[in-house]
Amino acid sequence: MKRVLLPLAVLTALATLIWLVASRATPVPGTPPAPAASPPAPASARPNAAALEGEPAPATARVREPTSSVARAETPIPHSVRGQVVFARTHAIVPNGDVELSYSLAQPEAEAGASAERGERRRYERSTLDAEGRFAFDLPLGSHLTQVNVKPELSHFDPSDPRTGTMAAFGARELPLEDEVTEAGVDLVVEVLGPATLRGLVLDSQSRAPLAGARIRANELPGYHTDEFTGPDGSFVLEGLLPWPEHTKMRLRVDAPDHLACSLDLPGERLGDAAPLVIELPRGLTIAGRIVDARGLPVAGVTLRWRAVGLDPALDISASANSMHSDVHGEFRFSPVPPCNGLALEIERQQRNGIDLLARRRELGPLREDRTDLEVVVLGAALLEVRATLADGTALAPGQLQFLCTNHAGVEVAHRSRDSVQLRVPAGVELELEAYARAREASRPGAEDPRVFLRGRARTRVEPGDGGRPLVMVLSERSILDAPPEREGVRVFTLGDPGLLPSTVDVQLLDSLTGAPIESGKRIAISCSGASILSSSLEAGWLRVVGAPGTHVFEVELDGGAHETQELVLPVSGYAKAQWRLGGVR
Repeated sequence: MKRVLLPLAVLTALATLIWLVASRATPVPGTPPAPAASPPAPASARPNAAALEGEPAPATARVREPTSSVARAETPIPHSVRGQVVFARTHAIVPNGDVELSYSLAQPEAEAGASAERGERRRYERSTLDAEGRFAFDLPLGSHLTQVNVKPELSHFDPSDPRTGTMAAFGARELPLEDEVTEAGVDLVVEVLGPATLRGLVLDSQSRAPLAGARIRANELPGYHTDEFTGPDGSFVLEGLLPWPEHTKMRLRVDAPDHLACSLDLPGERLGDAAPLVIELPRGLTIAGRIVDARGLPVAGVTLRWRAVGLDPALDISASANSMHSDVHGEFRFSPVPPCNGLALEIERQQRNGIDLLARRRELGPLREDRTDLEVVVLGAALLEVRATLADGTALAPGQLQFLCTNHAGVEVAHRSRDSVQLRVPAGVELELEAYARAREASRPGAEDPRVFLRGRARTRVEPGDGGRPLVMVLSERSILDAPPEREGVRVFTLGDPGLLPSTVDVQLLDSLTGAPIESGKRIAISCSGASILSSSLEAGWLRVVGAPGTHVFEVELDGGAHETQELVLPVSGYAKAQWRLGGVR
């Protein structure tokens, strides 16, 4: 019985299965048919591979309902971008280097605009060159290539090599692209420039003779990190120079003994040029002499510097040493010094050989040829104690006084005590001193009249190491300050602290050729005593200078070119007028 029931049950189950399959194949009325199954994704779609940098994450290759008349894939199919880097002219392969490719993905216009606003359209891929100078990238179909950058790998020299530094095999190259990735892919060839050789010749600009031993400083040139020197024939060779980006200029600096340095822009197209680069250096001038004291004995170790005005703006004087010390014989030598309209030697106050030296400025005038017989006398300083009284014997406090030496510019206040002031004066020099104080108003005891002042004069001489009695100055001469007139719109140049009795001088700046006032449109720079003023508009050429009474030396520059020195005496009387006739104005 069991044997009969088992086959019957199998047949019944089989019939039921056939009925179920048949019923599923028959669509229910009113129900749309199901979409056909998607074909399997091709291997190139890499559904299980990791996404490239900047590429959307991989997804299954299903086709979704199109939003327009044309259906599109959710993930673009990647295609290859192939390239090779070679040297220009020879087309030899470049075996090493780094490559960066920038591109943007293909997107509908609406999405592309939104992505551009967020800065998400530009993407980057990086790779290295293989032994054949080739590189490859897998990018989505339709990607727009914008630029490929090729940079060299840097290799280092042996530190024991005198030309230690970093060297590259070629110059970096940036190549703009306008290609779009298609099913056939994109093939690129990038040409780069290798190291080149620059040959040159350095000559004396006056004699046209070659300059041996001139130094060529190429530290600012890419790929070059050492100095070269010209040979006996004045020639030099710079090897291994790399090209630099277009429209970029690099500087080459050349200097030689007793010559003014030259800095020149070196355009990239000069690299590899067969014709040598000819560089002419102008010969500098020489200033030499010795430093002596008041007895004519040499003074060693004195620091001095030169200051020039009216220089040729085309000259490069940065290689010229403008500060040095006198040797054991008191001698000094400056070279190279540029020709100029005015030259001065300056010595700051300093301690040398146990002597307190006063500051000194020696004006030499225009420099057009060597000057080697100079003798600069420096003076040792001594301290002079000064007390001041009125005619009736009333003592004046040091803070109420102002001192002026009328025959020497080196006198300065060293110290103020409760009842006297110490002046630093040149030792062994006959001095003419003046002292000033505000006058008191008789009608108002204790009140000072701003226009009236008292003056006293004295002559004295202080020897080194002299510890004599203090100098007593009696202020008995009564004078009235001249008040400066009102001058609307005038520029005011104040020289430090004018003291108790400020002096004012109205200076009119005139063109030395035409005599006309220098007004607007001319840039005028004036400096003196650590203060400076810059103006491009002067009312009828007027400038008001306010400062302490005495002699002041000004430096004037017109339109960034001509330099001049002008001397101006600020009077004790309070006010004066002066004119400066300045050249170089056109």
